[in-house]
Amino acid sequence: MKAIQITSLLNSTDQLVVKTLPDLPASEDHYVVRVQAAGTNFFDVLQVQGKHQIKPLLPFIAGNEFAGVVLKTPTCRSRHAFLVGDRVFGGALGAFATQVYAREGDMRRVPDTWKALDASGLFLTAPTGYTALVHRAQAKPGEFSP
Repeated sequence: MKAIQITSLLNSTDQLVVKTLPDLPASEDHYVVRVQAAGTNFFDVLQVQGKHQIKPLLPFIAGNEFAGVVLKTPTCRSRHAFLVGDRVFGGALGAFATQVYAREGDMRRVPDTWKALDASGLFLTAPTGYTALVHRAQAKPGEFSP
C-alpha cells in the first residue's frame, strides 16, 4: 500500500513523503478500508509536527479522516455492521494511506448519492465546525447570510 508514514517529526508539510508499505492484514477488532479520499485538517498538520495534544508514537501514518470501501471485516466475531464492499466514512489515525484500520463505532455508511470526496471530511471536521458555530459562537439562522 502507499502511505504517508511519519518516522520523525517534521518542520513542514513540504517534508511529507509517500512510502510503499505492506498491505494491512486482517485484524481481530478492526475493519480494513480501502481509502478513496481523505480529509485534510489543521490538526493533521500539527500532529506530524508533534504540536497537537494527541501525539501518536513514531512511526505512524498521518491522517485522521477518510472515506472508502470495506476490504476486510474483523475476524473476532461473526456479525458485522459493515460488510466487504460497503462504502463507509469515518475517523481513524492512518487515513493518509491507500488502506486504513478502523473500528466499527468510528465509521458510518456513505449515502448512495454521496461521493467519497464529499464524505471524507465529515466525520471529524463537520461536527467540530458545527460545535464551534452553534454551541460556542451561538450563531443564529440568517446571521451570516451572503
